[in-house]
Amino acid sequence: MLYEDKVILEIIGQILMGGFFIVQGVKNAMKPAMVLGRLRDYKFPYPMLIMWIGIAMMFTGGGLLIFDFHTQAGALILLVFTSLATAIFQRWWTLDDPVRRPYNYLMFFYNVFIMGALLLLI
Repeated sequence: MLYEDKVILEIIGQILMGGFFIVQGVKNAMKPAMVLGRLRDYKFPYPMLIMWIGIAMMFTGGGLLIFDFHTQAGALILLVFTSLATAIFQRWWTLDDPVRRPYNYLMFFYNVFIMGALLLLI
């Protein structure tokens, strides 16, 4: 049964976390040029494939959380996705730009926070 043995705050948290990844997946799917450009800047092979795999991971993991179906697998998928995306895109220590560096520093630790929350579901 959906959300069996969970209190309301757990249900809300799970829906919010899953929804966050679904919304980000939609955003990335609707504006792929930004993601593709960043992957190309970092010289990743097959940037289109990497982008669509990432979007699929966001939709799959987010959907599993929202529908409380194999929640641990969904959280693990999102944990792997967030870890890889952070390692690829949030290299704040390599930036010299005084505007981009603090932003990427913040986003790096924002993603670390998200990974911690996902670990609570595994």
